[in-house]
Amino acid sequence: MGCFRGKKKKKYPGIVDTGTGHPNTSLVTVNPGTAASNIPGKKAIMPGSFTTVCQTSPAAAAVADIGATPTSAMFPNMPAEIELGDDPFAFLEDFNTCFLIDDSKEMEDDWHEVLAFVCEVAPICVERDPRGVEILFGNHSPASSLWFDVPGHYGYLNIGLMRGAPQMHNNVEGIFNDVKPTGSKKVTFRLTRILNHYMYCYKETISMTGSRHRWRPLNLIVVTGRPLSNRIPGIFQGLAKELDKLDAPSYQVGVQFFRVGGNEEAEEHMRLLDDEVHRWKGVRDFVDTATWTDGQEDYHWKAY
Repeated sequence: MGCFRGKKKKKYPGIVDTGTGHPNTSLVTVNPGTAASNIPGKKAIMPGSFTTVCQTSPAAAAVADIGATPTSAMFPNMPAEIELGDDPFAFLEDFNTCFLIDDSKEMEDDWHEVLAFVCEVAPICVERDPRGVEILFGNHSPASSLWFDVPGHYGYLNIGLMRGAPQMHNNVEGIFNDVKPTGSKKVTFRLTRILNHYMYCYKETISMTGSRHRWRPLNLIVVTGRPLSNRIPGIFQGLAKELDKLDAPSYQVGVQFFRVGGNEEAEEHMRLLDDEVHRWKGVRDFVDTATWTDGQEDYHWKAY
């Protein structure tokens, strides 16, 4: 991710890289014996998440097998059989929500909309997730990321757990104060890295515990205003086949693309991605695309 400063890139077995390399397991703690307190009536999951795997994590949360992708409940096309009670976003407490933001130079004109989107949506997740959300960028990395070569340390973790001053990096405004659009577009590279590492951890958990329900499901929100890479459909199809092969819950991974700004080519790419995903036969559909429009009294979701 970003600049490796001359170091050899490590290979993460997963949906894209078919090599035999492994991540730096000295930083990874996947120990079923350390799973923290169980919540009555629900299945215990592994502590931490794909980005907090190398840290001491809070008590484990639980995941109910509700049979929906995380994004399908939060965004359009929620299955009618899902009962969410009075709060349509209550399910978010069981998911690890991560924002991946395109901060390339091309996003400069739409950066205010990116900030508005994250400021609008992140609190919905933070209010329901006691562990906070994670914010990663295509190019920008926190200074601490120089010490680690694990995907989570290329972003900001547990955002929302504390109410910091605007200049602090524990809140959205503080983070965006230091991040300016620059450089080339690396969202696809980051996306691949995140998903590969998540799948590595998920498979390790299954191998060690025999359970497919102990690793927190991933709710990945990708924000961009520019055309997507032509590699993305193939990446997602490979991931879908991998999840099906593992017989993972249908909600284990959900990816939501949000388009900001008025780039018509980006809108067309979103439609093509959505059409491509829906043409898949015999594999799960865990991808949604939508457009977000700022400047209205109420923010607007438009599903393609």
